[in-house]
Amino acid sequence: MRKIFTILVVAAVTVGISSCSKKEGRLVDYVNPMVGTDFTGHTFPGATAPFGMVQLSPDTRIDTWEGCSGYHYSDDTIIGFSHTHLSGTGVLDYGDVLLMPVMRYELDSLDREWYQSRFSHKREEAAAGYYSVLLDRWNILAELTAGPRSGMHRYTFRSTGGEGEAPSILIDLVHRDLLLNSDIRQESDRVITGFRRSKSWSEDQMVHFYMEFSEPVAEYRHFGEKGALVTFAPGTGQVTVKVGISSVSSDNARENLLSDVPEDSFDFDARRAATEELWERYLSKIDVRGENGRGDRERLRTFYTALYHTAIAPNIFSDVNGEYRGMDRQIHRAEGFDRYTVFSLWDTFRTLHPMLTLIEPERTEDFLRSFLTIWREGGKLPVWELSGWETNCMIGYNSTPVIAEALSHGIGLEYAPELLEAMVESSCKDEFGISHYRQRYVVPAEEEHESVSKTLEYAYDDWCIAQVADMVYRQTGEQRYADIRDRYLKYSASYINVWDPETGLMRPMMSGRWLTPFEPTEVNNHYTEANSWQYSFFAPHDVNGHIALMGGDEAFCAKLDSLFSAPERTTGRTQVDITGLIGQYAHGNEPSHQTAYLYAYAGQHWKTCAMVRRVLDELYTSEPDGLCGNDDCGQMSAWYVMSAIGLYPVTPGSGVYVLSAPVFERTVLSLGGDKRLTIKAVCEGGNIDRCKYISAVLFNGQPYSRSYIRWDDIREGGELELTLVPEPDYDFGTAVEDRPVSRLDKSGFVRNPWFEASSDIFEKSMEVAVNSGTPDCRVYIKVGGGRYREYTGPVTLDRTTRLSIYSEAPDGSRSPEVSAVFHRMKDDMDITTYCEYNPQYNARGPRGLIDGLRGSVNWKTGGWQGYQDTDFTAVVDLRSVRTVSTFGSGYCQDARSWIWMPRYVVYSVSVDGENFTPVGKVDNTVEEQDYTIQTRDFVLRLSEPVAVRYVKVFAKNFGTIPSWHLGAGGEGFIFIDEIWVE
Repeated sequence: MRKIFTILVVAAVTVGISSCSKKEGRLVDYVNPMVGTDFTGHTFPGATAPFGMVQLSPDTRIDTWEGCSGYHYSDDTIIGFSHTHLSGTGVLDYGDVLLMPVMRYELDSLDREWYQSRFSHKREEAAAGYYSVLLDRWNILAELTAGPRSGMHRYTFRSTGGEGEAPSILIDLVHRDLLLNSDIRQESDRVITGFRRSKSWSEDQMVHFYMEFSEPVAEYRHFGEKGALVTFAPGTGQVTVKVGISSVSSDNARENLLSDVPEDSFDFDARRAATEELWERYLSKIDVRGENGRGDRERLRTFYTALYHTAIAPNIFSDVNGEYRGMDRQIHRAEGFDRYTVFSLWDTFRTLHPMLTLIEPERTEDFLRSFLTIWREGGKLPVWELSGWETNCMIGYNSTPVIAEALSHGIGLEYAPELLEAMVESSCKDEFGISHYRQRYVVPAEEEHESVSKTLEYAYDDWCIAQVADMVYRQTGEQRYADIRDRYLKYSASYINVWDPETGLMRPMMSGRWLTPFEPTEVNNHYTEANSWQYSFFAPHDVNGHIALMGGDEAFCAKLDSLFSAPERTTGRTQVDITGLIGQYAHGNEPSHQTAYLYAYAGQHWKTCAMVRRVLDELYTSEPDGLCGNDDCGQMSAWYVMSAIGLYPVTPGSGVYVLSAPVFERTVLSLGGDKRLTIKAVCEGGNIDRCKYISAVLFNGQPYSRSYIRWDDIREGGELELTLVPEPDYDFGTAVEDRPVSRLDKSGFVRNPWFEASSDIFEKSMEVAVNSGTPDCRVYIKVGGGRYREYTGPVTLDRTTRLSIYSEAPDGSRSPEVSAVFHRMKDDMDITTYCEYNPQYNARGPRGLIDGLRGSVNWKTGGWQGYQDTDFTAVVDLRSVRTVSTFGSGYCQDARSWIWMPRYVVYSVSVDGENFTPVGKVDNTVEEQDYTIQTRDFVLRLSEPVAVRYVKVFAKNFGTIPSWHLGAGGEGFIFIDEIWVE
């Protein structure tokens, strides 16, 4: 891991210390909000309350991937302080209602280049619920704190000019996101209200605000809808600003503020102390300080900062009166619960939500009720919901494991039938390859990008739905719920249809064939932010079935060993999310997070202990670069928390935790009410840093030989005592009965057969074989429109033909039909390309440009040839002189992905292949800032036919990406398919 900065930024500094005294032994004193603000953690250092609506933090940049939280530790300039921020995400948004204290602002418009200020980390402090910094330009001390639904600023003006200067505060509503609409007005000499409606990741976000100043405003200057400048009386030394926000109205924002700060109070220190107490209460839910109240200080800082980051999101979204702006953009009221937002579920279902299910059961019930409101208003459960808007970022319907895990812990059982209805409806949408998956029990790579990842996650999510259906069936006894359970259990075996027995890895299935060529280190569009290695161990609901597929325990563990020992280098697309590599294991992104724990299922628990401890020690610290990847709304931090205490939820929804060696001698978890689980680590030799293996376990004083524990065992609390040793104990957790079990009943499921052929296109003839993948199954084949017959051997094709196959088990169960068209190309032309295409975007090689098959608008499924930083040139040989009048070539544009139409295309002709004459130019007519994903044919039609044998196609690349684009300075792509001459 990189170690760039070694400054301990959480140490007390001379500026920014309030009158609030420091108490010894407080957990909040171990928190360093600067962790993750450097490298790619994407956290922010500012003030917030646990799960608070407001995240009041400095903004140091408005764009770039490393600026997703608005702040990056490498910056030395502050633009201002805004009230909303995302923590650890990989996409930009928020930064609403920015304030910046200034002196002598004389411009008649907002100009961040003028009002921003340099700062130094030496004069910056961040703590739980508090942030301060000295703005060097005007010698202004800025302090921030926040309540659950409000923020407070305290600005101390230390004028650098003459006596009597008047300090000001800028209010910027244009900051960062695209402004759709806004309003700002002065209600009195101390109150300003307004709203900002903006578009970014959330395409329609509304923030109303109510802002009150401790000092009267002497002058109010209005900058239209963009903001305002408020100036105070000359000589004013300090101004406190308190701000409430709401998605509904300024009146609600005022009520939110009053719920946090009394009406006539501007007591900044009191609000800070109250928020610190909220944090202390949350952090104390997992006390790892040991019986003497002490522990390794570095470990404690890393641990409690991680636990702090697990409570930054989700955020309260409903106002103190229960109102909020729903998915349908209407105003709704949450009765008897808080509505939450910022559900980064592809990330957080893995560890964050299972952890919160343990220590925050009441809040978890509010999450479930929030899910229901989102479904009622928007028609499906949240995928990546942000401020009342579904971004549809990431894949799966991963609210389902959160629901299944909560229900398995007895949380929200009264809502189970409606939650199940929402789960079923959300899992049947005709989007993101789901309809193909429902028909074929696999997401076909030719139909949908990220097909392997989607198949794997849909399968697991379906298992979660089956678990909930089973719960509801047992509650009600109604057969329809048993039918849902059985149907979804069958779907959950679909992961097998992307498991390739030849490589032992998860591999794309393209047109009924394994994708060839296949390179497991390649990051490409068949996986979500990953490669095959990183997704090939994701079958958490059937780990034991996966082990059996691999050939048993030894083979499975050997494959895991290969993952962790492979070269730390990926190929293919550069993916900024893939960080924290140990071999091909990428801890910096979520698909790998359960992998180290899988050894335990195959009887090699000591390897789980060793690898978990290695990740804890090498990839987390308490410094600004202390996270090896995006924190992703607390998921990266939650992994540390659960792994550091020795409990990990490999299969959310099962209520099972795999054990590993804790890094603390004593941990006390509050499980709700007065229930406590104590985890003691007794280390032989006394040095817990060296003791990373478990050799024995006692539970409530009784010998306990298993390498896992169930929620049902600990729901009432208890004491778990682990004996740790410095060397592997090869006996602990080895016996089959002592291993965790995750085994799927695959009754009625028959895996799909596949075609074995070099390609799905051929020139003269092709032999196609079939493999059932299951030795005791028979395969049946249909050629064209004929009848099905039992497959006995390869089929030879000499024309374009559709082949259909299915497998049948001895009990009569059948797989879905697998169908593919094998195309015979016209053998009447050749092509030579004079530039190199990106190997990920190959369209089956150069002849793919003249094979008669067109790439679809979803370019990520393949079928397009991609050229970056080069023009495209190719010559088509018609093999004889022909009379032609039409020349065409097809292109794709997806400006977000750096793919643009060529600026123009020139067609030239020749009879000898050496001397070419241009016959026409076709200019692009698609706007370069048009973000619609689209295809366009550049066609030239001559008024008079010409006799030619060779046709040259030249397409001018878009070139260097301009400054208005997030990829500014990069080089654009040309995507081409097909070329034709008539």
